[in-house]
Amino acid sequence: MILMNGKTVSHEIRALVPMNTFKTSLSIMEYAINRSVAKQHIDNASLFIRKDTDRAISELDSALKIDGKNPEALTLMGKALMKKNMMEEALDYFTRAIDADPKNTDAYSLRGMIRHMLGDKEGLSEDMGACSIIKEGNSRAQGNI
Repeated sequence: MILMNGKTVSHEIRALVPMNTFKTSLSIMEYAINRSVAKQHIDNASLFIRKDTDRAISELDSALKIDGKNPEALTLMGKALMKKNMMEEALDYFTRAIDADPKNTDAYSLRGMIRHMLGDKEGLSEDMGACSIIKEGNSRAQGNI
């Protein structure tokens, strides 16, 4: 429900818009509001990640409850967990970030770093190779513009 001046306006909108269009419009508005709230949590986490990692993790948990596949939130969560020396958990978040955005070079680089720290040289090589390919493709695309 949307409140305006303390009154619910959805019934007023329903009178002007067919029901199926109203439901679709309401869903789109709810989605946009949720994305905005998730983005605010991500922005807050970015501010706290260096000085208050626990607060950053809390903000990111909130963002990921709204948008569980947000690559920016997943990557930041991985960074926060790395800072807390929770490498296996961070590795999982970087993998999820890559799944959500296969061109996420930050997630590839950081996952590769963790793999190196854990002794997985093959994983490091794979991630650095993928990162190089993505960056090379981006450079070529920019050159063609």
